[in-house]
Amino acid sequence: MPEGQSGYQEKLAAVRSLSQETSGEKDFKKEQSRNLRMANYLSWAIFAQKTLGLVQQLPRKTGAELIIELSSQIDSINRPDIAYSFIETIVQEKDLVNKALGLFRKKSGLKSTLESVDKWPHEELLTVGAEVFRSITSKKPKDEVVLLETTLGVGVLIRDDADYNLIYGGENSSGGFYSHRREAQVGFLRKKIQFPLIVTKGTIFPQAHEENHAMNRSIINLLSELPGYEANDEFIYKQRWGGKHNWRYPTEPFETIEQFAKYADGELTNYVEQEAKDELLADFTNLVTGDFSHLEEMEKQDGLYHYFDKMVAKLTGKKYLNKLDQKQIDDQIELTRNAYLARLKDAVNSVKQITELYDQESLWRRKALFGFVLAQVPFKKWSTILLPDFLAEVKFYQDTLERAGDKGDILVHGMNSIYHSRKKKSPEDLQKYERLSKKHLRVTSGRLKLEEFAKTNPTVPLFEEIKKLENKLREF
Repeated sequence: MPEGQSGYQEKLAAVRSLSQETSGEKDFKKEQSRNLRMANYLSWAIFAQKTLGLVQQLPRKTGAELIIELSSQIDSINRPDIAYSFIETIVQEKDLVNKALGLFRKKSGLKSTLESVDKWPHEELLTVGAEVFRSITSKKPKDEVVLLETTLGVGVLIRDDADYNLIYGGENSSGGFYSHRREAQVGFLRKKIQFPLIVTKGTIFPQAHEENHAMNRSIINLLSELPGYEANDEFIYKQRWGGKHNWRYPTEPFETIEQFAKYADGELTNYVEQEAKDELLADFTNLVTGDFSHLEEMEKQDGLYHYFDKMVAKLTGKKYLNKLDQKQIDDQIELTRNAYLARLKDAVNSVKQITELYDQESLWRRKALFGFVLAQVPFKKWSTILLPDFLAEVKFYQDTLERAGDKGDILVHGMNSIYHSRKKKSPEDLQKYERLSKKHLRVTSGRLKLEEFAKTNPTVPLFEEIKKLENKLREF
């Protein structure tokens, strides 16, 4: 058994073997289960972060070279087979990008290069960008199309709105989009080539957002196709990256409102929540400013990302609802929509609470990992899994530091009252001052030690370290 899997299984067996005869033992086992669960989420998060970071650092490496570079990251993962597949899917996407870029350069009359796109001369970025546009749309762009350096896709920046709508395939008011597999006809090839495409309109700012879509989609698409995916649905779909849910239309028009209600609460809601989660993750992983306005847009009924209403419109357009009473349809849609929006609001609020607390406490490395933690938790469980675990942890951390600060202030006040007293210091006063000084040193050093540990160990659950400081505070 691989080292990472062996270590995790041993820890899991140890937790399961803990006694539960007394209430104290039950609480201890519950705490250990929570710590192991959080550590598992965080170990996958750091693995994903390091993998993608290395790919970004080595943009023109071949697939074989990347696999060699990345395989060393697998040691700490409890499922090395899935971790290896994670690497393979990233390599697969990167190979498609590199192959496409090579062909577009050749079609543009440019020599092949191993330089990353951000090191190409500006003239080459314009030449190849225009060739990407022509190969996809069969038309020349009206304005500049600039090739961009993107990790998991062929990226282009399009200046003209008409060009943007043409490459998208219709009217689109968004600032960018990601296509997992886009076809292009490169003149000297018989068959069209396929590659992931990232398009940004007017500005490069949405680029990171669309790159995050590329990361999430490529991971989900591969992991959902692993051998045993259906049989092992609980592990992969519910815990590893949220799974893949393809939209399936009904086989025939609905005969009863109960049939539609079952479909709306199941198939429709599952698909909509997957899309919402993908959008939330694409925003979160680069939210360094704390601006959540884009996430809040998702809560608006008629907003750009209100997937529920969009999918209901598709059902209506295809006449799946024609046999049903319109009032019953409206009532059921309202009921299902409100339940979805309530979960969406809970999910967004959970994310906001946790990340804002990470910012307040300067836990930026943990915040950077947290997007990868979210990716592992099913959307509808964000508020139930994240609240008792990660939110409880950071609140406990903040509260304990505040109490340590308050205790330190009280001790300093006591020391100052002795030091600044006008009366002559007795031996008892000096002894009391020394005791207060030692207590203050213990509280201060404990607080600083906890802060340093939290900032330098982002993958370790903090409950045990927080309790060490808690125990020191109880002594005073």
